[in-house]
Amino acid sequence: MKIAVCQVNPIVGDFSYNVNKVQTFYERAIESGAELVIFPEMVVCGYPPQDLIWENGFVSASERSIQTIASFSKIPLIAGFIRKEKNKLYNSAALCSNGKIAFIYDKMLLPTYDVFDEYRYFTPGKNVGVTDVDIGGTHKKIGIQICEDLWDMDYELKVTNELVQGGAEMIINISASPFHDEQPQ
Repeated sequence: MKIAVCQVNPIVGDFSYNVNKVQTFYERAIESGAELVIFPEMVVCGYPPQDLIWENGFVSASERSIQTIASFSKIPLIAGFIRKEKNKLYNSAALCSNGKIAFIYDKMLLPTYDVFDEYRYFTPGKNVGVTDVDIGGTHKKIGIQICEDLWDMDYELKVTNELVQGGAEMIINISASPFHDEQPQ
């Protein structure tokens, strides 16, 4: 199985640029033989969007952009975006394949320390991100998580354990977190 991890640098708030960047990297990944293509947390809108989230049309632009990305998907890709449901905002990951969104996962563990203030903007997800996907003609049960969901040492909820208990054969974590040499690996 060949997985492409696309380390793109999106521009906060420039949806058109970000979607074009995703499409370019996605097409390159397919040309290189990738069977699953992974993009960062909030690649659609850029990270961190901070108070731009409250600007009129920002969240709907994020939702339209992930639909555009889904429309050109052939092989599976996972990309981060912001979505709204019942007046609540979520930091989400979409699994797109065959021209549509096949699955959405909402980040469960929202950091609020140091430079992070995600509780100010987002509602934690309620459902563990395990789903079925065909990768290179092979059926896999994958677990999807976002950034802090992996760094669960200081939380009661252990998202990774929940994914394993849910039957995940592999776990994909998308992140836009800054890396430093003392960060758990």
